[in-house]
Amino acid sequence: MVSKAAREFMAEGRKEGIVIGEAIGFEKGEAIGFEKGEASGLRKAAVTGEAKLLVRQMEYRFGPLSESLRIRIEHASLSEIEGWSLRVLDAKSLSDMLDGPA
Repeated sequence: MVSKAAREFMAEGRKEGIVIGEAIGFEKGEAIGFEKGEASGLRKAAVTGEAKLLVRQMEYRFGPLSESLRIRIEHASLSEIEGWSLRVLDAKSLSDMLDGPA
């Protein structure tokens, strides 16, 4: 049989263990969330930088871009932007560049 005092100590130990476990779990979850958020932010920053460079290249080659085209570029995927950034070198027109083969 376990004494009343021993049961109380065990109950306190469980409570402490739960508190410590929750704190450790929270800290790990927070760290994982931070890492994922940071990686997502870096990806978005890379896409934004690529898009800005592409706009400069396109305007240098073809002149000012329409607002709708700027919006299309802003919302494009990284693979689309990369494809366009290669085609801007050889395309005869914006249409060729944007709608040409990948």
